[in-house]
Amino acid sequence: MSSPPGSSKPKPVNRDRNADNTARLAQLLEIPPVPWSRDIRGNPPQADKDLIASVFAFFIQGGIMPEAFGKDVGARVKMVEMNVVEDGRGTEGFWEVEVTQDMCNAFGTMHGACAAFLVDHTTIGTMVFLGRVRGFDGIGMTGDTRHVQCIWNDARRVRRVPRRPYHDWDYGLPSGASEGSTGLG
Repeated sequence: MSSPPGSSKPKPVNRDRNADNTARLAQLLEIPPVPWSRDIRGNPPQADKDLIASVFAFFIQGGIMPEAFGKDVGARVKMVEMNVVEDGRGTEGFWEVEVTQDMCNAFGTMHGACAAFLVDHTTIGTMVFLGRVRGFDGIGMTGDTRHVQCIWNDARRVRRVPRRPYHDWDYGLPSGASEGSTGLG
């Protein structure tokens, strides 16, 4: 069935679930460092900070999708600190973004969908970091199902900068599996 002339039907996205993970990982590892990676505080070597920040920026800014959802908001999110904790068994990342009008609902507070977008991507960044530290493909874990639950303690208003960590702790789960919790508010 063809679309009528002038329709704005979205183009299909190639979702080959059998893609070669090794090739994908090699491609992502070649991403040049983002300029702000030098400002990241924390205990990993600078080369790891450069790599993790670049992979995070690739995902949150839409990767190869020119009109990806949230691309403009994603471009403003910065990782400000990352740490390896518990003898290399866990990681934590701290992220900042200034809340602006385009992130807010009709009441001037951060929209729930925007919060979920930010939580989802900071989770990805921390999983990639955990994979780097523990020696597995954390990027491959980004396709795994995650449960995102946003609980508001204090809705974020325009010009407030939430700075909350995402911790990824190992709870004796199967190799490569982990649980985490996060909060915005």
